[in-house]
Amino acid sequence: MNIKNLRKVNDIQELFGKIDCTGKPEQRDSKLIVVANIVESHIQGVGRWGDYEIISHNNKGYSKGKVLITNIKTNSFLTIRDFPFENMNHPGGMQIVDDLMVVAISDAAYNKSKLAFFDLTTIPTKHNPTLLDHLTIDIPGPSSAAGLTRVNGETFAVIVDSKTVTIYKANMKDITNKKCKFDKFKVPFNLEFGYQGISLIREHGNKKVYLIGMRYEPIGWDEAPSSYKDSIQLYDLGECFSNVINDSNELDVSSGNLQEITSIQNKHLVSHVGFGLGAISASAGIHCRWGSCINIISDESLEVIVTQRNPVVGKYWINSFLA
Repeated sequence: MNIKNLRKVNDIQELFGKIDCTGKPEQRDSKLIVVANIVESHIQGVGRWGDYEIISHNNKGYSKGKVLITNIKTNSFLTIRDFPFENMNHPGGMQIVDDLMVVAISDAAYNKSKLAFFDLTTIPTKHNPTLLDHLTIDIPGPSSAAGLTRVNGETFAVIVDSKTVTIYKANMKDITNKKCKFDKFKVPFNLEFGYQGISLIREHGNKKVYLIGMRYEPIGWDEAPSSYKDSIQLYDLGECFSNVINDSNELDVSSGNLQEITSIQNKHLVSHVGFGLGAISASAGIHCRWGSCINIISDESLEVIVTQRNPVVGKYWINSFLA
């Protein structure tokens, strides 16, 4: 498992400004029925790993949530599996860094969560990501999305409950070591809005961490899908991922230079469903409320990926917003 080749960009503010706000529709192959209860269950998160697209899907009324994997190179459905946690049927947003995936997973009542880490290198052979159980973080409360990054060789994970962000830091640089675990790094802080998906972004040449939050409004079934407004917001998190040592020479989790968090820019996305089987009934449209993520293509290019609510007749649609 490779965890050292973190993809970065040259200038995130310039790239964010170049994001095309009109989505390019693409169709994916899927399984005919992902979960039994598609009225109360839907896609919650999405991530891209090489030729594979990974979807998290909650499973209302059942014990475990689902992970759906599609080979986008061949546009063929690969597998659907259970997430490996009993009574935790609501996986949420995810982020993939190198071969490592982090997913926020809640119980049905939203009373507790887990931040779960997976090795993706077993997907081509075993058709299933491998849980790194020693890294799992138990969270006393709900969660909506998760993020992941590395700074100075250290690994950081972020969990978001709506707009509240909590940062965790691995206590070893080698996170494959079974003795490695994540500890809370800084006190929680609030972003400007609540988000259904987040991605942490790094630039070449500095230690800053940026966060892109993905959301839609209004959240409610009394509005027509066409009235949903999808937005992405870029934040500069300043020095939130730098160590702060107190007078006792201990890590001070009460300080995080939080005054340096800056909301830089907001963009409104307009999604489109293409043509073909299942396009008309794309089940509440393509919105950030379902699956959304940032995929870094190169130093000078990225894309925002947004999914539709549920697969329909063995297919699901995404929109790609390119920069």
